[in-house]
Amino acid sequence: MAADKRPMSFPRPPLSVLELTGTATDVAFALGRARRRAIPGCIAHWDGHLAERFAGRRALQKDLERALLREARRQAPRFLEEVAAMAEGAGVGFAALFRLNLTELSVFSEKCTDLILPMRVPGGQRILLAHNEDWDPRRNDCFILKARLPDVEYAVLAYDGYLPGLSAGMNSFGLAHSVNYLRPKDFRVGLPRIFLARHLVTAHDIPDCLSFLSGSRRAFGQAIHLAQGSRYLGIELTARHTALRRPLLPACHSNHYLAATLRRLVPRGLPSSVARLRRAQQLLREAAPRFAAGPPTPEQARGLARRILSDRQSLPWALWREADRPEESSATLAAVLVGTDRWGLEVHRRRPVENKAIRIEIDRP
Repeated sequence: MAADKRPMSFPRPPLSVLELTGTATDVAFALGRARRRAIPGCIAHWDGHLAERFAGRRALQKDLERALLREARRQAPRFLEEVAAMAEGAGVGFAALFRLNLTELSVFSEKCTDLILPMRVPGGQRILLAHNEDWDPRRNDCFILKARLPDVEYAVLAYDGYLPGLSAGMNSFGLAHSVNYLRPKDFRVGLPRIFLARHLVTAHDIPDCLSFLSGSRRAFGQAIHLAQGSRYLGIELTARHTALRRPLLPACHSNHYLAATLRRLVPRGLPSSVARLRRAQQLLREAAPRFAAGPPTPEQARGLARRILSDRQSLPWALWREADRPEESSATLAAVLVGTDRWGLEVHRRRPVENKAIRIEIDRP
């Protein structure tokens, strides 16, 4: 679908907070039922987009959907059961909701910026992941999901109709994650990326995540940021290749590959992604003298993250995006701050420097 070049205004209604309890499929069914007014519209928008994207190639689209369904059934049947339960709760067809979860069918890579900041606490070092969640607001919107399963509790920024995990969150094992969309060249029939992200939500630890990612035949790529305790790991994936990144912190990431080992295998960053990364790096360098004696405290780190994520000075490719420029179809739907010094999320609907956060706590095990 051609990008709409007209400036637009994103109204930003307040974020909903949805708290659910039960098994994973219970939660998925209840999630579909709670969001059933919004999910059909998201499906209709996506189906309309795909009709244009695959005009004259409808058979190819259907072949891809069937092939990706076979892989999801083979590799992650428990998550496919959640899609079915959500579809039932929402009163929509399973095939339509599964298709909504196939972002591989049409690339939309210019979304999201992450900061990874070290924090100094009495017990040593902790990690802050600070994430701007960017998306086309005509396509979908987000809400906060807090779920208590029999063996784990989690809180994430979630989208209508999607399996949870596609943005940022934390679970009661103390594992924090955030995700950046990347645009690899090596798409293949495999496990859709949203199913990979779903595993992060309830994983026990970083090795658990690595085991699942490395053991999967992937369809697409993405960047994943994981933090637990004092440890941070960045993972850049294509469908066939993996790069593990442990950069010197503080660091940042946007929507293009940074790993030197993948440089010859992936496309160059697009203007928005490159400009946002450079601006975030500049702001981190400018802040560095204040922390020459050591990493910031959690309060200082969160204050710095809020200021950087709110920045608008690199227009038209700003860190905080309002979908108000002809060059930008995306808006920053929310900012999420999740640190391993505490169990929970801080979520801002508007620019963090102007807006109080919604704070969601998670019970420790």
